Amino acid sequence: MRATYILAPILATVLATPALPLQIGPPIRIGPGEATVGGFGYKDGKVATPTPDQLLDNVINSTPLAALSDADKKNIKQAIVTTGYVAAVAADPVASLVIISVLSKDGTQRDVPIPVKDTPPTGTTWTLAASCVTQQEGDLITAMFVADVEHLSDIKRGDLLKLTAPFCEEYKEHSVTAVTIKVTGKSDVSDAAPDEFRHYVTGRKA
Repeated sequence: MRATYILAPILATVLATPALPLQIGPPIRIGPGEATVGGFGYKDGKVATPTPDQLLDNVINSTPLAALSDADKKNIKQAIVTTGYVAAVAADPVASLVIISVLSKDGTQRDVPIPVKDTPPTGTTWTLAASCVTQQEGDLITAMFVADVEHLSDIKRGDLLKLTAPFCEEYKEHSVTAVTIKVTGKSDVSDAAPDEFRHYVTGRKA
């Protein structure tokens, strides 16, 4: 299982995660006939591999998301196997980047870098419907799109973007259903699966 983690994010927000002390990591089982970590290892004299559900549990329990309730984890697992789940957003003002960490159904974590720049207003306004919109610390907004929404490719930094989105339960209080932002950056993931987030737009509340 491959995972890439942000080592030193600045202004990072891990979405939907309570601040609780917790031992993070996949479950370790040592006993008669079994020695496994997150489903990997040996059981009853045979090589053991995790089930797809165990893989998702390993991904979640290897991050601060492990502190969530079983109900919240269920919502996150459902998001992982459909659109992907944005587990963290880190803003690095030195590198002029926003890095979005997305958990995928194959058990990996993809970091999507978005070059950002605070440019003067252009005077252009767009109205788009996103798949999900989240708010991080301060006024940083991230919009995620599954579909190739009309005019999305025309948006430029400095444009005003009026966003609407359904309430995304997996992001809890971070989910935003309507907001206007000044666009600071965007990124596309060309190899995203058909139902996964393909486009990301970041900005500040206007």
